Amino acid sequence: MADDLEFPSCENCAAIGLYVAPMLRAMEAEIGVEETRAFLLAHGGRDYAIAARPPAQLPAALRPADAWLRAAKGPGRITLPLGPVARRARIAWTLYRVLAQGASLSGAAARCGCSLRTATGWRARLTRDGLLAPASAARTP
Repeated sequence: MADDLEFPSCENCAAIGLYVAPMLRAMEAEIGVEETRAFLLAHGGRDYAIAARPPAQLPAALRPADAWLRAAKGPGRITLPLGPVARRARIAWTLYRVLAQGASLSGAAARCGCSLRTATGWRARLTRDGLLAPASAARTP
């Protein structure tokens, strides 16, 4: 259920109206979606120390993002936002995808592991922004 939440890219988040830090969008554009996602899953939402030289113990999957940060920001400390790996972003993206495929609101909420109120709020926002078709006013008996 909630573990089935899809991970959006930074561009996907921007497409559904979620703010993504420009730094994360630039990182994703240069090093790729998977590398950015792996780095944010490991270090997002916390302070990160950018070393002057690449740390030897850093896993290979995280090295491209570390090198990008070193080149873009230089050595020092930075607080990394969660961006597209945040639960809010994953719920919004999964709800968008499931509702766009025609799932019921309660089914979409169950799939995401969120309340019906949360799913209704996201559907209203996505509909208001023109990303989803308005719900039909016709009721079937």
